Amino acid sequence: MVAENAGIPSVTVAIQGFTNTVKSIGRGAGLDNMRVATYPGVIATHAKPTIVGNIEQHVVDQIVEQLTKHQPTRRPAHA
Repeated sequence: MVAENAGIPSVTVAIQGFTNTVKSIGRGAGLDNMRVATYPGVIATHAKPTIVGNIEQHVVDQIVEQLTKHQPTRRPAHA
């Protein structure tokens, strides 16, 4: 959230099942449209080749999409 507060777009990576929780935490911090990429499955139970494959096949595309589409994340400041 530090990057977003500085005006730098960022993407948080969350494991499957925690995406909504991460977005909720973001909303609580004023990031209504927090960018989140979801890692499929539970990373702690995956072997290194599976982790690499999942990142290459699933996560990277989500990160690119989230960073390249125009989506303001901060709430408009109230005057």
